[in-house]
Amino acid sequence: MYLCKAFKRSVLEYNKNHQKACQKIEAFKFSQFPVELSNETAFINRQLEDEQMAQLNKALKMLNPREREAIFYFYYESLSYEQIAEIFDFSHVSSARRLIYRAISQLRNFFLISG
Repeated sequence: MYLCKAFKRSVLEYNKNHQKACQKIEAFKFSQFPVELSNETAFINRQLEDEQMAQLNKALKMLNPREREAIFYFYYESLSYEQIAEIFDFSHVSSARRLIYRAISQLRNFFLISG
């Protein structure tokens, strides 16, 4: 029984050391040869990001001011539902959740229709 436990421990220890060695080798490989995108790929990525930002701004403009403000507080200011409920003077936190959910639903519908 003792030999089985000792063997099991040595196998687990070997496996752990082997995984660490493999991770170091992989990290070394990637650090020695960093991947760089071509200028064309970088340009295309920037264009796609610009188009996505334009679509997002267009979708946000379709929301009513309260929904837009709630989205701003939740995603850009990282405020909690409780804090948003206080700002809007809601008596229940669920009202803030509903407002944000409704805005997200409208944004999702906009992207499904336009996409």
